[in-house]
Amino acid sequence: MESTFYFNFVKYLTTLELPPNLTLKKQQQFKKQATHYIVKNNQLYRKLKGSLQKLLYVIQESELLTQLQVHIDLIMNKLQQVQLKAQQNIEIAQQKQKEKHDKCVKEILFHIGDKVLLYRSAQAKIHGDKFQ
Repeated sequence: MESTFYFNFVKYLTTLELPPNLTLKKQQQFKKQATHYIVKNNQLYRKLKGSLQKLLYVIQESELLTQLQVHIDLIMNKLQQVQLKAQQNIEIAQQKQKEKHDKCVKEILFHIGDKVLLYRSAQAKIHGDKFQ
């Protein structure tokens, strides 16, 4: 029996908290399977006919820490992949936005001697003393 199976059943039987990411059908199947197990002293037992019970799995503390580290590594790896994908999506969106903006902008060519309107925002006093 794999340890995630053990952890999920022990957690459900002690806290009634279902594992994440289960569909409604999977949740129903999980609950039905859970009726065949009991937890005593944080150990998972399989119910047998009558009052007999069979110890399924006892996890050692060192194994628990190893399993936790494996899960943490998996989560961190997935997080890094999601962050990378998000950065790529942002760059693609920015490039598309730039291309769309650049299509609308008309290039204005100025030649020596052309008269242009000079606007000095510092003199217009719209920014206070910021530009003085």
